[in-house]
Amino acid sequence: PHKFRYIDLGTVEKGVLLKHNVISKDNAPSRAQRLLKDHDVLFQMVRPYQQNNLYFRPVENIPSVASTGYAQLRSFQSGRFLYYAIHSATFLGEVLNRCTGTNYPAINATDLSSLPLSLPSLDEQRKIAEFLSLIDERIETQRQTIEERKKQKKALLHQIFSQSLRFPNFSAPWQQTTLGEVCTIKTGKLDANAMVEDGSYLFFTCAKQTYQTDTYSFSGEAILIAGNGEVGLTKYYNGKFNAYQRTYVLQSLSSDVILLFLKNHIDYTLPKRIISFLNGSAMPYITLSTLSDMPICLPSLEEQRKIAKLLAIFDERIEAEEALLKCYESQKRYLLRQMFA
Repeated sequence: PHKFRYIDLGTVEKGVLLKHNVISKDNAPSRAQRLLKDHDVLFQMVRPYQQNNLYFRPVENIPSVASTGYAQLRSFQSGRFLYYAIHSATFLGEVLNRCTGTNYPAINATDLSSLPLSLPSLDEQRKIAEFLSLIDERIETQRQTIEERKKQKKALLHQIFSQSLRFPNFSAPWQQTTLGEVCTIKTGKLDANAMVEDGSYLFFTCAKQTYQTDTYSFSGEAILIAGNGEVGLTKYYNGKFNAYQRTYVLQSLSSDVILLFLKNHIDYTLPKRIISFLNGSAMPYITLSTLSDMPICLPSLEEQRKIAKLLAIFDERIEAEEALLKCYESQKRYLLRQMFA
């Protein structure tokens, strides 16, 4: 078609179409070749362990075309059942056994088409698909709830740190300073090989997930900032821990600074400055000097406490919603194992 919605490997995550990119045929990449029909299943052939597959349903009245990075599966029976079947641990194991390549393991369409697949009757396929669809709807609703909570907090951060919202009885101007003047900023001590299965201490890297290690190099309250990888990702921790070499560890130099307040200040300020921190390379990173020079404004200690307490309520709500999402996702994995063992 002359104009279409293009789906490539970066637009799908865990069964959800994240972006709706509409392009013309003249500007289309050469990989835009899979013209989609309702109920088609897209299977990610490169790094299939990520399971960023899609059960396709049309959006509005515009055609959709997928990248050749996907295998296009069109079921003779229930497309939605097929979508769930390719997510079973058994099927994924068969896929990974036939993948080639180290950094970007991939399976080709010929090998994929030869994989065994057990099918119940069409009526049972439909019942299984309908049941699992309900779980997916619950998961998607929960994801939307989390996103809404995050948007609410982002709006509140803007009001607070632009100082358009102040607590009653607080009118004193905030004091301008820099991050380096109120915090020590150090880098972590360890490389990725320090991770162990059952370590005694948390190990913070430049990823969202926290790992474990056998030793600690830091103790007390700290803010962790990812220097590369998930650039700008921040975490707060209080205890003994260790950190990766490209993770920055910030600890307060003064009793006049509440670190939980400061973390929220960084969450608000850092995204606005992140572009100036990046060197334009394929692997962007943040330098220690740019963090040290980052301007911040500090209200009184009591106002910092009130702001930190208010924002902690939002963080607790988000954490509770994320924990519920993990429960739903665990439930789905369990059901897939039981139904497709």
